[in-house]
Amino acid sequence: LRLDRDKTLPDSMRYVIIGFSCLNLITPAIALRELKVKWPKNSVGRSRWCNYKMMYIACNLLLIDVSYLVMRLYLWADHGVDISAFIIKNIACVWLNVSDLWEFYGPEGPKRCRKCKHLIVSAFVKEHAKEKHEEEEQPPTSSSGPQNDMALVPLK
Repeated sequence: LRLDRDKTLPDSMRYVIIGFSCLNLITPAIALRELKVKWPKNSVGRSRWCNYKMMYIACNLLLIDVSYLVMRLYLWADHGVDISAFIIKNIACVWLNVSDLWEFYGPEGPKRCRKCKHLIVSAFVKEHAKEKHEEEEQPPTSSSGPQNDMALVPLK
């Protein structure tokens, strides 16, 4: 790895770049594993606390975006290499990955059903209540209106 005709990278930096390049081979394997997993037919809207998509995003964030951002900042600051477009790309990818993780693990993420204890993605709450708990529901006995049997608690 050469910077200019007269400059070369230190050996330690070369090994770090090659090492992280090899680690990047892990993330496609996680994405492919997600495609292979077969979900049960009655699992509409169910989620897991740590699923393959979140593992992929976390590995992508740590192994690719943050590590290459640090390496590029080092090359830019210490060696004067002009790679500002790639630094901006890494900053944008870090932002997107953190926002994806926040969307899943933040306050609007999956909720735990109090009846069956499954994690349910917010978009599928009504469908889950209809599919799983319809036969368990009884007509309300009080005049205060329908009761909320599909009470969800935040993921903790």
